[in-house]
Amino acid sequence: MIHILEKTQTEVYTAFLAEYPDIKMSQRFFEKCKPFFVRPVREQDRTTCCCRYHIEFRTIFSECMKQRKLILESTHDRAIVEARYPIFKSQADMFAETLCPKGTNKEHYKTECLNRKCQNCGVANLLLMPEENDTTDEAIEVTWEKFEYVNVCTKGNLERKKLMPVKKTTKIGTLFKFLLELLSTFPSHQFRAAWQNQQLKAIISNLSANDCICIHDFSENFRNYFETSHAKGPQDAAGGYVKRQADLAILRRKATIQTAHDFYKFANENLQETRDSSVCLRRVFRFIDNIDRNRDRYFKSIPQNRNIHQIISEREGLLSVRNLSCYSCDSCLLNMAHSCQHTELVGLVKNIQTEKERGCAIVEDISPDDDFEAGSCQEKLKSSETDDWQGQYPEGTTVIRGLYYRKTGPLSYSLIKRKNVIVSVKSVLYVTNDILTDSVIDLSLAIHEEIIGLAEQSSL
Repeated sequence: MIHILEKTQTEVYTAFLAEYPDIKMSQRFFEKCKPFFVRPVREQDRTTCCCRYHIEFRTIFSECMKQRKLILESTHDRAIVEARYPIFKSQADMFAETLCPKGTNKEHYKTECLNRKCQNCGVANLLLMPEENDTTDEAIEVTWEKFEYVNVCTKGNLERKKLMPVKKTTKIGTLFKFLLELLSTFPSHQFRAAWQNQQLKAIISNLSANDCICIHDFSENFRNYFETSHAKGPQDAAGGYVKRQADLAILRRKATIQTAHDFYKFANENLQETRDSSVCLRRVFRFIDNIDRNRDRYFKSIPQNRNIHQIISEREGLLSVRNLSCYSCDSCLLNMAHSCQHTELVGLVKNIQTEKERGCAIVEDISPDDDFEAGSCQEKLKSSETDDWQGQYPEGTTVIRGLYYRKTGPLSYSLIKRKNVIVSVKSVLYVTNDILTDSVIDLSLAIHEEIIGLAEQSSL
């Protein structure tokens, strides 16, 4: 096992002299005595991924290579067998076995190879020994871990599902089968994670004057997305710190925070300044008094939206997107994504038309509480439909068809016959039976009070 120094060699040498002052030794000789399994920290040691996919693959990879080594140690003609079934020293070596070569002057594998769409490479290129495929009763039993959703108890004796590593004891064939499953998608996941982080660094190094970069945590209007489980960053620590300080202030009875404004006031008075060791100079807080939440933003989910990592533009419900971001070529830095020099990696720009999930009739000169005449009984739509008022309703919605009234005087109305309308039954307060327009309607007191009650509820 490799041990990584958490201090510089000079700091370790100084600490050694302080603890053992009687031992006289130069720093150069001290460093020569360093064990072979101890090495200084490198840049890649500081960059560690803790996402579920990386942890799981790293664990499975180590266990599989450990089991392969044990099998080879008990095999005759080990050198010959190991040449066919090598013990991979790194995950990258295993990836290379299942992917086409990068090619001359190429830094990355081809996208079709990473996505397992290439006919010349794939997981099948990774050869397994007969023992590694064995799932019979005589097969080797191994203990390993994988992530699964398990039921955990919470406060109030409630149960909820939580994703966590679970120990498994299975036959060795089951372990290697799971390795192949991970290997079918993990190389592309790792590439996307590394590429998106690389593009973030590229745009930071090429930032124009008067521009800034915002990294949001579940916010709106962002245009670039990290790979799944790779969005953790300074913004998470910043938000967690502020909330933690508020919790401590409440527990210590130093603050009373009952509203959003109380939270803003506390943060503004106590958390603006940062420590000298902090990477940020100050914290800026803003309080938004009113938020318009009554907006028509109900759109159907875009298929395979996790494969989209950049939205280039948005207009009239039309999204221009591509699979990955790019800020490392001159064309993309000049907002000319269609001329991107890394198209083979990030994909072509494509347009996606957004579709509303549920309709909302937009009526000219008619307020939302105007009258509506039902022309039919309720029905369930067999397919998506759009009425004459551009209201859109998906398949399966229960609706009523009819016409809108237009108010022509204090107590007079006229039907707008040129445009048919579809209305969800949930928006209809009351529908009477077919009646003649010149007849007098007698209603019982119970029905009359029910109509008045529904009208009053709708006005609240």
